[in-house]
Amino acid sequence: MVTRVGAVVALVVIGLVPSGAMAQAPRAGAAPATQKRVQAVRIPNGRITVDGKIDEAEWQQAVPADDFIQMQPREGAPVTSQHTSEVRFLYDDNNLYIGGTLHEDEMQRVITGDLRRDFPGARDGDLYIVNLDTFYDKLNAYNFQTNPGCAQRDSQSYDDGRTVNANWDTVWQCR
Repeated sequence: MVTRVGAVVALVVIGLVPSGAMAQAPRAGAAPATQKRVQAVRIPNGRITVDGKIDEAEWQQAVPADDFIQMQPREGAPVTSQHTSEVRFLYDDNNLYIGGTLHEDEMQRVITGDLRRDFPGARDGDLYIVNLDTFYDKLNAYNFQTNPGCAQRDSQSYDDGRTVNANWDTVWQCR
């Protein structure tokens, strides 16, 4: 039996609205990956309700990001699910909205390691991670992580990702 896991993550990043999102380069020694790019779609204010559903018509305007690769246990390898997960990006005057439909073929294998804000173990369990390279320099980023329980972890990274400021906090929501 195949079970679909659906989740919506909404990042509320006031004053930080990029025109697109770009994947970071893999770490040294990692399997080579193709750089992928997705375009965020501008929508009128107040159209999205952050409720864990992506059922507003505006979501269909955005081309989905898909064709993901593993981070663990085999970095760079194709994902193991037979069903395509997809993520879409929308924004308005105040918010960046990131909504995804994520699939897991074996629900008993989903791992939610922690439910605390700024949870430790940034690579433990099943995580949904978004890195925003707002300077478009591939050196600095704002990082957002959540898990199936909607625990939130945010940070800044700089020096090509070698230094992470885990004390950085911003206002965002997850459902």
